[in-house]
Amino acid sequence: MPGPASNLLSRTDASAMAQFSMELRELEVVDRTNLSSVRDVIAKRRNSLFGHVVRLDDHTPAHRALSPVAVARIGHRFGPG
Repeated sequence: MPGPASNLLSRTDASAMAQFSMELRELEVVDRTNLSSVRDVIAKRRNSLFGHVVRLDDHTPAHRALSPVAVARIGHRFGPG
């Protein structure tokens, strides 16, 4: 006798279905409220923070911490100096 339907799915399939369901719900919320999606808000705020850090002095800890990441991702340093 087969078990519950959840036993028929692999963990990967179940995870993918849950992710799809969350994305679908987010799209419904965005459509109904005319607000930006969570991903868009996070991307905008992340880019804003990056812009502030880039403009900091080279010796500021935040700038020094982010500089190696920029070199790794874009191949060169950013900001002044």
